[in-house]
Amino acid sequence: MGGKKTEVIMEEEVEEEMEVEEEVEVEEEMPMAQNQTQTQPEHQDPGLKPSRQVLDYRPVATDADIARLALMADHIWHEYWPALLEEAQIDYMVERFQSVEAITRDIREKGYEYWILEHDGQVVGYTGGQGEDATAETGTIPQNPSDATDDGSGECQTQGVRFFISKIYLYREDRGKGYASDVIRFYEGLCRARGMGSMYLTVNKYNELGIRAYRAKGFQTIDSVVTDIGQGFVMDDYIMEKAVDPLD
Repeated sequence: MGGKKTEVIMEEEVEEEMEVEEEVEVEEEMPMAQNQTQTQPEHQDPGLKPSRQVLDYRPVATDADIARLALMADHIWHEYWPALLEEAQIDYMVERFQSVEAITRDIREKGYEYWILEHDGQVVGYTGGQGEDATAETGTIPQNPSDATDDGSGECQTQGVRFFISKIYLYREDRGKGYASDVIRFYEGLCRARGMGSMYLTVNKYNELGIRAYRAKGFQTIDSVVTDIGQGFVMDDYIMEKAVDPLD
């Protein structure tokens, strides 16, 4: 089936925080909203809610930004993936998906957007993804079952637009602090500001904790895909989607 080729999501961060965050999220965030005045940076979408925002999102826009991001990706991927993947596959995936050339191509030719994540002026990770056109072919992955149409080719097309969350990566010492939830809220705000009805991501089929965590955040499994990424390596994922309510 058709679909996105990459992608790997930092589920570990969501898993760790889900164990403690759901019960204390409001209590932790309200003091910040009451005692800390936050202004909304010009580069952020108006659909975000600054009172709940923890991180700053710095767009990757220049060649220097891209070079910095590639170095971050190489470090974090080799920090995170050895427990799950062989070194050869990690090296291959970084070169194919997160090298300077790959990131540049994704941004300039495929419409990907990346942001470097900062907390109190310190870089904690990065995130990125891609908005989809209203008639983008997405294999058998409808935004909603009732929205899927068949043009006779056997390929389904979605009506409306949605955002593909390609990557959420955090440095080891910055996981388990609620930052992944902040990123999800960021994308919810982005989708609202741009009139997108949903967002989706991929998660490894065997990452049961990650799947439960995303479900708790409102994502639902809508399909599965095994993607050949070359050199004998595959990505075996579920596709999970979350509807985004429009702005009031």
